[in-house]
Amino acid sequence: MKDEEVQAYLMQLEEYEKNMNALANQQELMRKSLDEHLKVLETLKNFATLEKDTEILIPLGAGVFLPGNSKNMDRVIINIGGNIFMEANMEKATDMVGKRVNNIKEAIEKISRQMAAIEREAGKITNLLREEEEKRLGGNA
Repeated sequence: MKDEEVQAYLMQLEEYEKNMNALANQQELMRKSLDEHLKVLETLKNFATLEKDTEILIPLGAGVFLPGNSKNMDRVIINIGGNIFMEANMEKATDMVGKRVNNIKEAIEKISRQMAAIEREAGKITNLLREEEEKRLGGNA
């Protein structure tokens, strides 16, 4: 194997590493989104069981809550994309969030498959380079 080929393989390994890092970051964001959606799904299901006028705490974030009641727990405002919101009943909102959860899970699986494919290819190149190094060291002994 020529030195140019070795350099090309090393550059390919570097590119694979960059791709793996980008995919790992994307996967982490997707996992965080999945966690958030699963919490929303659980909350929607719990709210659907509340009686009217039950006192609740509405989370605003950073440990801050707004006291409220379950007077209008049969309606939800949901972002359907592009900062467009629609009103939906609990059942429809739960269904929509459930579909989002499934889509996110599929995206995470797709990223995992891409990462596995890159790892396989990187492994092949690593083995080739290891064999080449052994040949070169064996030839110099």
